[in-house]
Amino acid sequence: QKSSSLGFRSTKVIDIFRFQGDLHPGFISVQCFTSVSLPQFMQEDICSLAFDKVTSILILPFHRKWNHQGRLIHDSKVTRTINCSVLDMAPCSVGILIDRKKMSNPSCVPSVLHRVAVLFLGGNDDREALAYGLRMAKSPGVHLSVVRLISREDVVEDEWEKVLDAESLREFKLGFSRQD
Repeated sequence: QKSSSLGFRSTKVIDIFRFQGDLHPGFISVQCFTSVSLPQFMQEDICSLAFDKVTSILILPFHRKWNHQGRLIHDSKVTRTINCSVLDMAPCSVGILIDRKKMSNPSCVPSVLHRVAVLFLGGNDDREALAYGLRMAKSPGVHLSVVRLISREDVVEDEWEKVLDAESLREFKLGFSRQD
């Protein structure tokens, strides 16, 4: 965490999650931890703490940051490496938070407070991300975009995975048609 004149950058994000926890007591519990460790061991600390606390989801920062003009101002290889390692060994779901607030223009879409995107390639993790996206999209201040990417190559895939993917996408479409 880097300090600024307004405090730590993560403070606003943590406050948002705490606010949600206060709005939904018993459903959302937010616990923040600070640990000092070497980068090569950080993923082990994160994952063991998530395991010990029976965490449902870890939210990690994206390794890139942009300025208000949309120019890349920071690209951390260390953060990217840690994120990849956590993704490989996490005992729960992992979300990567990409904060592009400085770039957004709220006057463009005044009724949408949050824009969420799910890239669907297929598989268990993507089905879980789709389920999270659907839950978020039920909130009136959330606009959800789902992009399904399909390979042109004839890749040998598990037919059962294809069936599960198709069913998840069907349920997703039905979930939105019921809301209209």
